[in-house]
Amino acid sequence: MNQRGAIVSAAIVILLGISVVVTESGALTYLPEGYWLRFLQPMSGLLFAIAGFLSWMYYQITNNVFFKMLAISLFIHAGLTLESVLPVLIHYPLSMSGQLSVFQVVQMLHTLLQLTGSFLFAILLVYAIINYNGHERPLKREFLMALIVFIILYTAWRIGMLIWSAALPYTIDYVFMFTSSVLLTVIYFDGIRMALKIIKVTGSRLLKWLVAAMVLKITLSLSWIFPWIFFYSGFGTQLTMYYNYAIISITISIPILLLTALVACEKECRGGICS
Repeated sequence: MNQRGAIVSAAIVILLGISVVVTESGALTYLPEGYWLRFLQPMSGLLFAIAGFLSWMYYQITNNVFFKMLAISLFIHAGLTLESVLPVLIHYPLSMSGQLSVFQVVQMLHTLLQLTGSFLFAILLVYAIINYNGHERPLKREFLMALIVFIILYTAWRIGMLIWSAALPYTIDYVFMFTSSVLLTVIYFDGIRMALKIIKVTGSRLLKWLVAAMVLKITLSLSWIFPWIFFYSGFGTQLTMYYNYAIISITISIPILLLTALVACEKECRGGICS
């Protein structure tokens, strides 16, 4: 495990170096001012991908569905993380007055992809935990149907905003944002609840790491609320910089935490889980 830990540490250092090189090359100069820490996003995506490959390797060794589901969820998150960098790196032609632009369409597709992918990652992660000890207890069908209806409604709303932007109230968009955060939080809380039950029986160290990752995910899903608190509490933009640093730190901590979990719990992972 020490050798594997050294390899992972070296990989993280190399990826940090690559991110710095990409940043210094000017490739990310289109990012908004004050968001220079966004260069960590490509590294975060690569770390998710590495964790996914490691989980898939454990699946091939143990043939346990837990690692298969975990690997798929990690690969999805890796794709979402890397995709989130693209809209700010590509120049799109500006539209004429009263016409739709390519950028607006791409932004809408980007938003819908990120939303759907976030739900898919959370659901697959919970399903992985459910299959940890070979006992499957799928999420309630009613909740999944409500989730599908929400995504359909949100898609219709985004298309409506794109076509009739002047006629639709943007406040409804915040309602969808709030609902999305609540739904994600419910999914992660269900995963935490199931993980804690399994931990009491098995004492799994790996699930303890996953619980910590889901707590950070809940923090991120609700993070958009905090700027409102800062604004209405009178702090204004005084805490904006620290807020941005905190969000970026949490974002990069999640893949590092998951990768470290798969490395630190190598014996548990290679030994199989199901009795």
